[in-house]
Amino acid sequence: MNLGSWLYGLAPSPGWLLVVILVIALTESLAVVGLVIPGVVLMTAAASLAGHYDLSIPLVLLFAFVGAVIGDGASFLLGYTQRERIPALWPFKQHPEWLSRGARFFQRYGILSVLIGRFVGPVRPIVPMIAGMMRMSPITFAWSNVGSALIWAPAYVLPGYLLGRTWQQFLTLPPGSDRWLILLAAIVIVLALAFSLLRHQLAREGRIYRRLAYFASQSGWRRRLWHTLRLSYPGGEFPLASLVLLLISLTALSGWTLWALDQGPL
Repeated sequence: MNLGSWLYGLAPSPGWLLVVILVIALTESLAVVGLVIPGVVLMTAAASLAGHYDLSIPLVLLFAFVGAVIGDGASFLLGYTQRERIPALWPFKQHPEWLSRGARFFQRYGILSVLIGRFVGPVRPIVPMIAGMMRMSPITFAWSNVGSALIWAPAYVLPGYLLGRTWQQFLTLPPGSDRWLILLAAIVIVLALAFSLLRHQLAREGRIYRRLAYFASQSGWRRRLWHTLRLSYPGGEFPLASLVLLLISLTALSGWTLWALDQGPL
């Protein structure tokens, strides 16, 4: 059995795959939920399977578009109807800076915030809810929501779809590699989820970031180093999450390269 046949048996049917694409687009657009969902990874994987199945690309784009519109619309409705309650709800009660960040973004870009925010990771799931809390006109939001989703759907879906259509033309896989490729895909998804959760702990409001800041304050040279690093970045926040991702990625790449070289001919 070749890799394509094996994936075909493992993956959902084409009809259910369209539903999966809609659900991924919807959840990635929901307030809070979208912060911990690795939407790019999941959408690329689902779109690749859609390309492998040779599903109709207009149909795939339509389901991704509908999911994105519903997700942002639900977030806007939540903010519009629960404006007074949201700051007291979890997780915003513990992380009020999330609302502050989204409000600053909305105030800076106005109507365009819904369009721009869909492509900006840290505020993407928050901006529609903030727009509702700030009493943005529902008609104006609807037009911005639909317009941004029309751009977002092909930008997120087409790369994975084209990969699924063409990968067999460029790869000749040795026998027995199927299970390793699936294991690799599972590891990538798990790591993406883990880093999404870790990223919040490494941001300024996160527990790990605060503990490191406290540790730095206990020594003169550490305090001066931390202060210097903070002043080097906008907003005075040391990009701890990005540096941890860089360190992990470089370590994994180096280890993988050494392992590959040890296996003989590449």
